Amino acid sequence: MQLKPILLGLFATLAVHAQAMQFVSTNFHQSAEGQIVADEQWVTADLIKLDGVHKNDLFLLAGNSIALSGTFEGNVWGAGGQNAYLGGYCERSLRLAGQSVRIDGEVGGNVLALAETVIFGTNSLVHGSVKVFAHTIVHEGAIEGNADFSSARMLTFGGTIEGNTKVVSPDILFTRSARLKGDLTYTANKELVPVEGVVAGKLARQLPQSPPLFSAARFSTLALWFAAALLAGIPFITVFPMTTAIATQLVRSSPWKCMLVGFVSFWGLLIFGIAGISSVIGLPLGVLLLAAWGALAYLSHIVVGLVFGALLLRSMRESIGKVILALSIGLAFLYLVAVIPSPLFLFHQVVAWFGMGALILSFVEKRHLMIQLPNSLKKLEELRDEKLTPEEK
Repeated sequence: MQLKPILLGLFATLAVHAQAMQFVSTNFHQSAEGQIVADEQWVTADLIKLDGVHKNDLFLLAGNSIALSGTFEGNVWGAGGQNAYLGGYCERSLRLAGQSVRIDGEVGGNVLALAETVIFGTNSLVHGSVKVFAHTIVHEGAIEGNADFSSARMLTFGGTIEGNTKVVSPDILFTRSARLKGDLTYTANKELVPVEGVVAGKLARQLPQSPPLFSAARFSTLALWFAAALLAGIPFITVFPMTTAIATQLVRSSPWKCMLVGFVSFWGLLIFGIAGISSVIGLPLGVLLLAAWGALAYLSHIVVGLVFGALLLRSMRESIGKVILALSIGLAFLYLVAVIPSPLFLFHQVVAWFGMGALILSFVEKRHLMIQLPNSLKKLEELRDEKLTPEEK
C-alpha cells in the first residue's frame, strides 16, 4: 500500500475544504437580497444583516445585533451582544443567543435559544423541536415537534405546539389562541387550570424539588469532574513543574497576597473580556482575556488541590508519584466539599481566587528569575575564574 497517494488525496481534500470557508471580520457585514453565498462563513462584526441565499453553514458573532431575513440552507449558529432575529427561512437547525431573540420566520430543523427574552412571533413555524433557556418566553407561533422551556420566570402560550411540552416556570399564562396538542409536563409552585381544549394531551405537574444532598447521580457527576481535573492536572504539573512549584509555595507563604491578586484578576479579566467582545476592535483581545480567565480559573483548583494534598500527606517528596498522589487527594477533597451546599458555595470562589493569584504571581516570579539568571551565571563564571590558576586558564 503506497502512502503518498493517500497523503496527496488528504491534502487535496483539506485544501478544497479550506477554500470553501470564509473568515470575515468587519464592522458591518451584509448580504444583499438575491445574492448567493456558497461558502461556509465565520463572521465577526458589530452588525450582521443577511438577506441573501446562503447555501452552507453560518457561524456568526455580533457585538450588537444579528438580523437574518434571507434563506439559509445550512445550520446557523449566531450570538449577538444585543438582539438576534430570524425573519427568513432556515432549512436546517438554528441556534441563537443574545439579550433578546425573536423568531418570525420558518425553521426546517430544531431551534435552540438562549437569552433574557425569547419571542416566537405569530408567523413563526418550527418543523423540528425547540429548546429555550430564558427568563421571559412568549410563544405565539407554531411548533411541530416537542418544546422544552426551561428556567423561565414568565411563560406565555399563545400559539400551537404539536408535540409534547415541558415547562419549568413559576408563572405560566395561556391566551385563548393557545393549543397544546401533546402532553404538558410542568414544574411550578401552583397548579395550572387551563381552559378546556387548550391542552389536548395529559397534564402533569411536578413539584419543585431540591436534589438530595447525597445521591448516586450527584456523586457520579463529581467523580467525572474529579477525573477530568486529574487528567488535566497531571500534564500541567509535568510540563510546567517550575510554575506549579512556585504557585503552590506562594499559596502557602503569601496566602493573602495570592487572594488579593486573584480577586482583582478574576473580576478584571472577566469584566474587560466581556467589554472587549462587545466591539469589533476589541473582539480579539476580549476573546483572549476570556480564554485566559477560563484557563486560570480551572487551573486554580489544580494548584490549590496540590497544596491541600501536600498538607494532608504532611510531606511531599520530589518523587512525581508523590506529587500525583498529593494532587489526587487534594482534588478529591475539593470535590467532596462541593457536595455540601451553601454556605460553603463561597469556598470554591475563594479557591479560585487563591489559585488564580498564585499562578499570576508565579509567572511574575519566573520572569524575574529569567532576568536575573544571566547575571547569576556571569557571577558564577567570575568566581570560577578567580579560583582557577593561570595554568588552568
